[in-house]
Amino acid sequence: MARLMWSQRDPSLRKSSVGNVFVKNLEESIDSKDLYDTFSIFGNIISCKVVSDTATGKSRGFGFVHFETQEAAAEAIAKVNGNVISGRVVYVSNFVKRDSRAKLQEYTNLYVKNIPKKWTKDDLENLAKPFGEIASCVLAVDDQNNSKGFGYLDFKEHESAKKCIEGLHGKLYDHEITPAEAKKLKVAEDGEESKEGEESKDDQENKKEGEKQEGGEEDENKTVIVKKKLFVQRFIKRRERERIIEKEKMEAKQERIKEFVGRNLYVRNLSDSVTEDKLRTAFAEHGTVKSCRIMKDSEQRSRGFGFVCFSTREEANKALQSLNNILFEGKPLYVALWQPREDRQSFLQRQHLAQRRQQMGGRMPGMPGMMPQMFARPPMMFNRGMPMPRPGMYHPMMMAPRGAPRPPMQQQQGQQQPPAAQMQQQQQQQQIPLTAATLASASPEVRKNLLGERLYPLVASSEPALAGKVTGMLLDGMETAELLHLIESPDMLQLKIREAIEVLESASSE
Repeated sequence: MARLMWSQRDPSLRKSSVGNVFVKNLEESIDSKDLYDTFSIFGNIISCKVVSDTATGKSRGFGFVHFETQEAAAEAIAKVNGNVISGRVVYVSNFVKRDSRAKLQEYTNLYVKNIPKKWTKDDLENLAKPFGEIASCVLAVDDQNNSKGFGYLDFKEHESAKKCIEGLHGKLYDHEITPAEAKKLKVAEDGEESKEGEESKDDQENKKEGEKQEGGEEDENKTVIVKKKLFVQRFIKRRERERIIEKEKMEAKQERIKEFVGRNLYVRNLSDSVTEDKLRTAFAEHGTVKSCRIMKDSEQRSRGFGFVCFSTREEANKALQSLNNILFEGKPLYVALWQPREDRQSFLQRQHLAQRRQQMGGRMPGMPGMMPQMFARPPMMFNRGMPMPRPGMYHPMMMAPRGAPRPPMQQQQGQQQPPAAQMQQQQQQQQIPLTAATLASASPEVRKNLLGERLYPLVASSEPALAGKVTGMLLDGMETAELLHLIESPDMLQLKIREAIEVLESASSE
């Protein structure tokens, strides 16, 4: 189902949840348009959506209506809540964010694991009765009616469930296990993470008892008594549990990123002869190198870039200033501070949006590293049948290098140039040697022209429709050493083309 909404540049109103209404128990045939028509009589609607299943596309029976004012939302709740829409009684209330909703929820259902296998449902129920009245008790069993070691307790009151957690969680109970299970018993207890390298007394005793059973043939009917802690906590649905795990992973990832920011350097344009030892030796002169790695493909060949991590930020900055753009194994080295992929894509997107706004406003782009001449060049004469380049797009005829052969002015103005002459002209332009020394001695404008003439046909071979736009983005957002490396590395060029296209698609969708 599509979302119907007005474009809102300012996200503060949307994120505040003011005027947002939650609607549930909707009939399956109701879509976002029907929901909009039903609630639009109460006030201006910013956004309206019926949530659908991602796999089947069918409605999940609930949706959201975001009004412009809280007064309109309150009127909609008062007049629609409890009414019948398409044969169903719908419930309408103010939307509450997930985090706040979890805090307000008074749970009664508990999940219990590490239950002794010999226990029955009555044993589990009798254990929990002292804490309050139980609505239901379930012990999970297999096909042979043997306990699986976990179950569920549902109390009638929240306070009873809370007392049960406080009274039973972490309590030790005897478990009968076979000698084979005793050998496989792990140190870590379910539900709690013990400190690394330390073992609890109970775990050490369990290990000793398991070791006593080793040596010689064991009686399969003989059992070993071990103690395990009972795990009793609020029952969490799978989707919520997955969200919690994903959130913990993201927090751990952010912590790892914080450790590397400012100390990790990104190095590219590496020669194939450069090894990790050579790279480490070159950077070790400026500080203590904690790690050094050159990225390789599936055939263990260098991909032309790598990472060097220093112990402090000061050492990393010193190496950055000293080694950037120096010749290393015959190639100019490009050194920059490492950025997470998300930050890099966000930077490219902001750069593209700023460029787009400046073009729409009729102003000359003023971003660092951009070429005003590419956008402020006077009108040119183009051959018949050749598309006129739009502002902000790179076109090879607009950026011919100085010194390259140009067709006579009369030919440009009067008659169309033969295709063979055009091909010969492009070949002559591409025959100009493109080396680090040539680019270093050239002016910034000529340097951009030379790089653009080499990049454009490479980009056009894979993305002909967006070749001008992508080439312009690469020329505006990357350093000379990076562009040289892209020309020599097809794989890296394809990666940058995909990143640029993602930025264009995300910008167009907004």
